[in-house]
Amino acid sequence: YSNPTSGLDTSSVDPEATGLQEYVVTQGNALFYGFEAAADYHPTRWLEFELGSDYTYAQNQVLDQPIPWIAPLRIRYSARVTGGSGTWYRAPYVSVGASTVAAKAASRVDPNELEPGTPVPGGYTLVNIGAGADVILGSQVISINFDLLNALNQQYVWFLNRYRNFVEDSRILGMGRNFMVRMSWTF
Repeated sequence: YSNPTSGLDTSSVDPEATGLQEYVVTQGNALFYGFEAAADYHPTRWLEFELGSDYTYAQNQVLDQPIPWIAPLRIRYSARVTGGSGTWYRAPYVSVGASTVAAKAASRVDPNELEPGTPVPGGYTLVNIGAGADVILGSQVISINFDLLNALNQQYVWFLNRYRNFVEDSRILGMGRNFMVRMSWTF
């Protein structure tokens, strides 16, 4: 695995020196375990609940420290209401969901993974809202979906954001509120 060091690539004799953090590829004994689980429940024909989670624990057993760039616990949950079909549409839906990312414990971060003095990013929850349907145009079916991602415009720092190593301010915020329209069809 790629192991970050506390050194920077600042050689004065190397014209290709970048000034970025150096990494050493290391091989050694490591312990990885984790889980990914999801459940889908339909209490009625038109209502659906989803719940999912994932987590990975990774420890370098030689150095007795965490493996770098491992995501913290994430939990996803949503509710979706679906409707019937009409003459020009089918499978309409409205959904509300969220994704919660737990704060990574400082004890679970590789000592060289963050710049000195940089705090471990905190946890956050992002709320998403969606709606859509299949539109029938003759023999063609077009799926149209509208999604409002990060609907509450939550400010957060994504723990695995590698751009943070390339800028002066390592607290690069994740994407703010954004609206997405998606159209697809089979031909």
